Amino acid sequence: YFLPFLIFLIILKFIFFNSSYLLISVFSGIKLVFGFLAIYFIVKEFLYRKASNPTSIYSAILSGLLYILMPTMTGSWDKALMSHNQVFLNPLMFYLLLRFFVDHNYKYLWGALILSFIFSPNFDLTSAPPFFAFYPLSVLFLMLYVAVILKKKLPWKGIIVGGIIFFGLQSFHLIPQILSLLDPGSFANVRVFDKESLIHEGIRYFIAVLPLAKVSVNILLPSIIKDLGWLSAVAPLIVILGFLFSRGRDKIILLTGMFFLITLFLLTANITNLGVEFYKKLFYIPGFSMFRNFIGQWLFVYSFFYSLLFGLAIFNIFDKLKNR
Repeated sequence: YFLPFLIFLIILKFIFFNSSYLLISVFSGIKLVFGFLAIYFIVKEFLYRKASNPTSIYSAILSGLLYILMPTMTGSWDKALMSHNQVFLNPLMFYLLLRFFVDHNYKYLWGALILSFIFSPNFDLTSAPPFFAFYPLSVLFLMLYVAVILKKKLPWKGIIVGGIIFFGLQSFHLIPQILSLLDPGSFANVRVFDKESLIHEGIRYFIAVLPLAKVSVNILLPSIIKDLGWLSAVAPLIVILGFLFSRGRDKIILLTGMFFLITLFLLTANITNLGVEFYKKLFYIPGFSMFRNFIGQWLFVYSFFYSLLFGLAIFNIFDKLKNR
């Protein structure tokens, strides 16, 4: 599963760079640049039908800046983790699927499929937690956005064909991994389907890390610079004001806010005793034990919806101030 990505890096190094250090540095910069641009274009797309003035551009820029400057995006970059590719892969894939769902233009679907093949390590079985944390919620969001808010037909034929082609492109590593998953007694089979393993490894690990989950920390986004601690309150304050100014009439901000709250719960879990007990029950769903380290697995998707919500909220504030 690592082969397409490795060949991609070798080609980049051969053509553009003469050192591994330069390759790593530039590629890390590319992650942040494309992460920013993807968030920018997503927010612009959401606001396109509401305003074609500079207000939407400012909102999209600030949304993209918030996304790449979050502690989520700037921490642990000294580790060689493939999960860091989520910084740009998640918003970029979302944008390509958004344009395909809205415009029915297949070039966006082909772009998403090619991107998924190059970055196969982010779509294999070992990357299942970040994949299942982001894509089911994102696709559901896109379907609701197109069908409910835009009142357009979904390109079901393209979705089905795209799903088949996606599996075909990833089959060189997915088929062996699926066979291993279905093999009774194998490591993957035990981790996913064995009830005893589920209880001991899933729920016990969840309970052990539960005290680390704090709602306030995730909402306030505290700065690592002590003198800038007051900035932590800016983002949630803007979100609250944006909701107040919308007065429930802005469907897109309501939809984004709903997914923001869902991901906030999944990321923190420790919201009342009832919430904790409900979260424990989720571990009896086969495969949900992959989210036993829930703080790390849901962080990227939460940051994604937080940034979108921030951009939509600040647009409402700008629009209100402009009218006055």
